Parts: sequence; structure tokens; C-alpha cells
Amino acid sequence: KLGRSRPPLAGKPERPNTPRRVSKKREREREREGGGSMGKKASSSSSSSPPLFGTGPDARFWLNTDGCGLTCAAVTYLLLAFGVAATRFAVLRPPRSPTDCFHVGVFDVLALLAAASHFKAMTSDPGVVPKDARPVEDWSSTKCKAKIC
Repeated sequence: KLGRSRPPLAGKPERPNTPRRVSKKREREREREGGGSMGKKASSSSSSSPPLFGTGPDARFWLNTDGCGLTCAAVTYLLLAFGVAATRFAVLRPPRSPTDCFHVGVFDVLALLAAASHFKAMTSDPGVVPKDARPVEDWSSTKCKAKIC
């Protein structure tokens, strides 16, 4: 049952109940959280500045810094720049009238908004569902009897 210990395996001595060793990485995480190692508070002299980019809670800007993601972001901005250049110089020839200037201006604003939207989505924390989250209720028992065609 719960309080009973298992018999030792053949050839291995029985280990007394000692606390597990904490890895160096886990100790550093505890120090950052203020817990310190083995119950001691982290000293102020060992405090380091938080990272500028990262996905941790102490990062200044949320950004997943893996190579594939950064490569895809760079390709996205290169494609956007190519699309702007091709549209400006091949489709929307140099503006000759006020209407042409208006169309070029609207296109440039939309391209800038697309780049800003991508950057904001790329550097925003998407959030997570907590591990202990439970569904709100069983949707089949709701009073709403709307039929979906």
C-alpha cells in the first residue's frame, strides 16, 4: 500500500529516503523566481537583466527565437517587399494624376498595415490554456435548440 517500501532489487543496495538532487537549471529558475536554492533567497549581486526576446515570463518582448520561425519571418517580409516593389513599379506605374497618387497611397498604407499586423502577431504572447482547466459545461444540455443546416 502507500506506506510500504518495495524490496531492494537483486544486487543493488537499498537507498535511504533522501531528497532528490535539483539540477542546476532548476536551481537557476528557482533563484529567478525568488525561492533561491535550498530555501535561501537569491542574492541581489547575482541578479542578471532579463532577456530582451524569448518565450519565458521574464522576457521583455515575446518572440520564439528558433531558426525556422525566424527564417520564415524573414521570407515573409522579403515576399512582402517584393510584392510592394512589383506592384509599385509594374502595376501602378509612376503616378500621373491625382487618382493615381491616391491609389498608390492606399496601396502603400495597406502594405504597411500588413507588415505591422504580421509583426504584432509574431511578437505577441498567444496565451495558454491552464493545465487544470475544465470545460465550462456540456453543450448538449444547453437550452439552445438551434439546428445547424
